[in-house]
Amino acid sequence: MKTINFFFIIIILLGCDQRSNNLNRLSDLIKPQYSKQQSFFSCSLLPNQTLSSIEMFIPSFVESFVKLGDSSEEIFFIFPIQNAEVETSKFKILLNHDENASIDKVNLTFAALQFFSIANCNTNIPTLSATNFSELLPTN
Repeated sequence: MKTINFFFIIIILLGCDQRSNNLNRLSDLIKPQYSKQQSFFSCSLLPNQTLSSIEMFIPSFVESFVKLGDSSEEIFFIFPIQNAEVETSKFKILLNHDENASIDKVNLTFAALQFFSIANCNTNIPTLSATNFSELLPTN
């Protein structure tokens, strides 16, 4: 019995050795497969522009953007709600895409349609990786 306990203690001590080269990290165990990227554009209307300017811009933007290709891309114009009122001078544009070339297509479309005469946008917001778990669920 003492011999078995001795071997268990030795095995536990060897397993807890601080000099072990096999460092297990949680990030090594969980590696999601990202299916999409999300890019944000944080925008503010220029002083002489209104929400109507954006509303008139969106259909021509969508039409031009769709002509450039990938149908899996999604774009959202997001207006924040503050104190039960929609904030109309600041908004975000969210692009769900598969590749970084999509950001270039958005910027080309903005330039072609002179979007920057309507609003200033900060495009230095880092791109996020995302996984759509509903795509991973089995279908019946």
